[in-house]
Amino acid sequence: MRDVSLLLAICCCLAAASVTWSVPQTALPNERPEPFGPARVGGARPREGARLNISVGSVDTIGGTTYDWFTSGPISRLLVDSRHGGIHAVWMHSYSTIDTGFPDRNMRYQFYDSNTHAWSWIDQDYMHSGINVFDRRTGYGNIDIDTGGVVVVSAHHWTDTGIAPIVARDYAVGSGIFVFSPGEPELDEYEWPYLAVSRNNYYHLAMIEGVDQYHLYRSRLAAGGWEPPDSIAAPLFPTQNIAASKVPGSNKVCITWVVTPSVGYRQDSGYYCETHDAGETWESPVSIGFPPAFHPESDTLPSFYVTSLFPFYDVDDRLNIVADVQPYVHDTSYVCPSEIWHFCPENSPEWNRIQRASCAPGNLQGSVGMSAAYACRPSIGQDDIGDFLVTWEQFDSANVESTSMRLRADIWAAGSSDGGVTWSNPRKLTTPSTVSCRYPSICDRAWPGDSLAVLYLVDLCAGTGVDVFEEGPLTENPVVVQKVPVESIMQRGRFCGWLRSPNGGEALCGGDTFAVKWRVAPVTFDHGVLSLSTDGGSTFPTVIKASLAPADTVALWSPVPAVNCTLCRVRFEAKDSLGATVFSDMSNGNFRIDSVLSGASEERAKLPRRVRLLGPAPNPFARTTTVRLELPGDLSVEVAVYNTAGQKVRSFASGAGHAGVQSLVWDGTDERRRRVQAGVYYLRLSAGGAGFARKLVIAE
Repeated sequence: MRDVSLLLAICCCLAAASVTWSVPQTALPNERPEPFGPARVGGARPREGARLNISVGSVDTIGGTTYDWFTSGPISRLLVDSRHGGIHAVWMHSYSTIDTGFPDRNMRYQFYDSNTHAWSWIDQDYMHSGINVFDRRTGYGNIDIDTGGVVVVSAHHWTDTGIAPIVARDYAVGSGIFVFSPGEPELDEYEWPYLAVSRNNYYHLAMIEGVDQYHLYRSRLAAGGWEPPDSIAAPLFPTQNIAASKVPGSNKVCITWVVTPSVGYRQDSGYYCETHDAGETWESPVSIGFPPAFHPESDTLPSFYVTSLFPFYDVDDRLNIVADVQPYVHDTSYVCPSEIWHFCPENSPEWNRIQRASCAPGNLQGSVGMSAAYACRPSIGQDDIGDFLVTWEQFDSANVESTSMRLRADIWAAGSSDGGVTWSNPRKLTTPSTVSCRYPSICDRAWPGDSLAVLYLVDLCAGTGVDVFEEGPLTENPVVVQKVPVESIMQRGRFCGWLRSPNGGEALCGGDTFAVKWRVAPVTFDHGVLSLSTDGGSTFPTVIKASLAPADTVALWSPVPAVNCTLCRVRFEAKDSLGATVFSDMSNGNFRIDSVLSGASEERAKLPRRVRLLGPAPNPFARTTTVRLELPGDLSVEVAVYNTAGQKVRSFASGAGHAGVQSLVWDGTDERRRRVQAGVYYLRLSAGGAGFARKLVIAE
């Protein structure tokens, strides 16, 4: 086990001086072997009420637990909508109230049946609601669903030789009869196995090595059984998370992690790694950089934290990551202020802020406790229109638990109706009371009736009582699901929606076919109209599609006009039967269109000097190819490669002073060093404000 004695000593000192800024705290529970058995209880006593105050929506109490430490790292997916008749939820459950072994600890399951409009296993005593997933002592897993809407649950457990992952699949949707697929012996000594199920129903695990808990591994349950673990990185702490695309035809899976320090503090980096073929091949790890948080250009830098990264693939198969960042100043990291950000590599800009949470140092009346920041553990989902919803836990500087001297937390939420570029004003879903609301996990899709749904722990005494932490006493804590109408998070008019693509930054080529995408609800208008602007959205003189059905969400724009323009935008309008516009949205930013000149006409492009594109040839070509240029000596040229969605995948720059033929090698990877797929691409050469493009085809 990782030695946490120094960290505990630091935390104790901070608790004694809680009015000052706190440094980040990290710790792990003691996962020593514990025989599976009945709960240890201290005798019958009356059940305490939840004393939970909410500001909006409604709350269902679906279970309870005395194990008040859901994770040391980011929150995982604990609530999913199968789109096959119900909502699935899991959490770590124990009934133990004395000793710290928690012999009855298990992953607890609950199912909301959309037909009966009720949770399946509800007891008058909430501590008995729900059912156990496993027949042994387990913990620290999560939930996902397969293509049939059947739930799959992960956890780790002790074997004869060490700690290992275990996975269970329900027999049918919501039946609560689980079939196990344990990982031993091949996967011994791996813990915190977070799970995602790809569209081909392969199970993927992101897990930490169990001896020193420093190294991150992945494994996959495919047709031939569990595969040997594959090392990814050394994050030095279980900060991993995982997500799989649910878009038909896609087999994307993404693993995220934060590299934390083994000694001292530093600016911690965030990474992700993707596969596009359900784990047959994986791309190289990609650094997501840092958002422009706090005070750019100052000595206050953003740093990710162990609670930071939560990945999600949206309905357009785009990767989204929500993160919390803390300030890093002069070799020290702080837990306050905190900011919540959204990252999408297809947005421009990639990073957009959701929340800044802070208070004056003199008003911070307690400690946030172990492995937490002032605002942290964000998770993201999406409603049926395509709007994003994000929840997180945020501490209240003035709401202190006198028993533990720990700050109590509330649940917050925000939404975005334009793919994460802009966000609504954050809303607090709970209000200060004598409980602390912790570890929120949002449902991946909106609750039936277009409501945000979030599962969280209602800790009756702020501060964990688990294992070595002992920040407070063990209490019988409700586990709840709060449902909030989306309109309470984001203001919407009679119609709502957004133009999803092109949304700014794309580069299209004349003669191409491009899929324009949008989403509008309700579909009670008469028809839709798409039009093009070439002056940055001031006017839209060119109609692309004149009469689209209300239920349509995509239209093929073919051919894209052969013009040269850098100020292009597309607008979608919903019209009533009289032709009046009842809803309108356009691209958030400008995109460009380049006319495509082919054959000998390439040499007649209107460039400042004579430029010839000599290769690649032949075309189609293999993944590794050479782009050959003939240039004059005083001209700087940029060569960029775009996919058919108009996204730049690679660029090369050729500076002045290099006359003659130049060779630029493209090895078939994109700007983030990921292997590009076979298919159609466009190579654009530009210099001095002019340029031309040609179509390229990558062969397998």
